[in-house]
Amino acid sequence: MSHRGDPLVTVDICDEPVSGADAERLVVTPRCGAVVTFTGVVRDHTVEPDGSVHEGVRAIEYDVYRRHALPRLREIAERAGSRWVDVQAIALIHRAGVVPLGGASVVVSVGAGHRVAAFHAAQFCIDVVKRTAPIWKHEIGDVGGRWVDTAVLIEDVADAAGSWRPAPDPTGIS
Repeated sequence: MSHRGDPLVTVDICDEPVSGADAERLVVTPRCGAVVTFTGVVRDHTVEPDGSVHEGVRAIEYDVYRRHALPRLREIAERAGSRWVDVQAIALIHRAGVVPLGGASVVVSVGAGHRVAAFHAAQFCIDVVKRTAPIWKHEIGDVGGRWVDTAVLIEDVADAAGSWRPAPDPTGIS
C-alpha cells in the first residue's frame, strides 16, 4: 500500500532541546501503522575513524550553516518520502549550539504504513544528514575543546542518496 501525494515533511534547526515525543506527534497520521524515531544523543566519548576512542566529552557545540542546512534537511526528507512510497510523514530536527551530555542533538521520526519503510527511511535520513548537512561538531571535554572531523567533505544530497544502502552495525553489537 502506498500513500497518496507527497509525505508531510517537517524540518527544523533549533536552539532549544528536542525530543522524540515531539517529533512523533508530527508524523502520526491515520494511515500510519508504524512510527520509527531515531534520537542521536551526546555521549561521553568519540570513536575516531581509525577506531581509537577519545574520552571525556561533556557536551557538543553544533555550528550550523542554517541557510544551507535547512534546505538540505528538507531535500533529504523528501527523497526518503519518494524512495519509500509507504512513508506518510517525516520530521527531521537538529540542534544548534551547546548540547550537554545525554542531550538530544538530532531527531528523525518517520510515520509509515508499515515498519520496514519507517525503519529504512529513518536510517536513510540520519545517514544522509551526516554526509551532506553543513553541521560541525565542537566537543567540549575535560581538557578543553576540539573540532571533530565530521562533514569535512560535504556531499551533494543526490550523490549521497544514490549510494545509500542499509548497513549492518559496524560494532557488531545488536
